Amino acid sequence: MRLSNIFKHDETVFYFDSLEVLIGLKKSLKDCYHILQSSTIDNYNEVFDICANTFNKISEIIDDFIKNWEKDEDKICSTLSSSKDYIEYYIRLCDTSTEKNYKANMKYMMDSIETILLVFDSKINYINNEKLKNNLF
Repeated sequence: MRLSNIFKHDETVFYFDSLEVLIGLKKSLKDCYHILQSSTIDNYNEVFDICANTFNKISEIIDDFIKNWEKDEDKICSTLSSSKDYIEYYIRLCDTSTEKNYKANMKYMMDSIETILLVFDSKINYINNEKLKNNLF
C-alpha cells in the first residue's frame, strides 16, 4: 500500500468515527430534550438526574474522541470541545436546579440543545457530502 493510501485511509476512518460520534451524541441529546420537555415540579429532580447522567456520558464520549484524534482541519474536534463546555454547564444546572429555577434551567438547556443539534447536523452533512461521498478509498 502506498503511503498516500495509508493517510487517506486514516482520514476516512476519522470521518467515519466522526459520523458515528456525532450521530450518537445527536440521538442522546434529542432524548434528553424530550425528557426535559416532560419535566414538572413533581418530577424535575428525577428528570434532571437522568439528563445529568446522560450529559456525563456525552462528556466522556467527547473526551475519548478528542484523545484519539486531537485536532483536525475541519474543526470537528473543536466543535465537540465547545459542545462539551455547554454539556458540562448543563450538568451543573441539573445538579443545582430548584423548584424556583427548574423551568428557566430546562428552557435554557432545551434552547441550547437545539443549537448544538443544528451544529451537529451541519457537521454530519458536511462530512457526508464533502468528505465521504466521493473520497471513500
